[in-house]
Amino acid sequence: MYTVRAFRHAAIPACPGPQIFYLSRFSEWLPVVGYFWLIRGEGRTILVDTGIRDVDECNAASAPPPTPQSVWVQTAAEKPLVQLRAAGVEPEQVDAVILTHLHYDHASNVHLFPNATVYVNRRGWLYAMDPAHKLHPVMFPRDTLAYLAGEAWERLHLCDDEEEILPGIGVFWVGAHTECSQAVRIETNLGRVVLAGDVVMYQENLSLGHPPGLIKDLDQAHEALRRCLQAGDLVLPGHDPRLLERYPNGVIA
Repeated sequence: MYTVRAFRHAAIPACPGPQIFYLSRFSEWLPVVGYFWLIRGEGRTILVDTGIRDVDECNAASAPPPTPQSVWVQTAAEKPLVQLRAAGVEPEQVDAVILTHLHYDHASNVHLFPNATVYVNRRGWLYAMDPAHKLHPVMFPRDTLAYLAGEAWERLHLCDDEEEILPGIGVFWVGAHTECSQAVRIETNLGRVVLAGDVVMYQENLSLGHPPGLIKDLDQAHEALRRCLQAGDLVLPGHDPRLLERYPNGVIA
């Protein structure tokens, strides 16, 4: 069994409602919080996602440019290494990093963990490596991709669309948000916890069956919601600001 803890690493004070609820909530501006997750158990220390590296870099290169209220903000105390060290984890102790997808706010700190095996969806990795797709250089940070393809090459594990990557931990492809999007299933004392990444941004995406708006394929988005609910006893959204209200100190299981 594993424990799961969520860490808030940055936030956007106000996002357009349709980015979170597909073709809906047009008059609303909704907050978004970024999380990374610490998984411990079976003698392992694992991260799911790595948090945002530099909010100024991310905001400056966003296209279209964000409004003043829709930029990423991060306090010094929210920096991922600061929080991990406060939790008693040094970066060298992290055995594995599982990336729900390769976007900047999820993957850009992967280089901080020199001993970790890095788990990326295979089909999404091949998609990202194809120059024909012309991926946005900040949404898919080039230096992070270069690090994985270079210095971390021998620690890179390309995941099948459905794979048990460690005892009690599996991944499954969900697509919808990006070609590399995968959810993570973890065996805990609460049952199977699913970390859904950005195919579930708010809890209402699940409870209402309403996909988020930041998707590339609507059919995949509906299937991703169904698949996450099927796979887990508890499904956790990727950006819901109320998560830490429901789980004080981020302790899920």
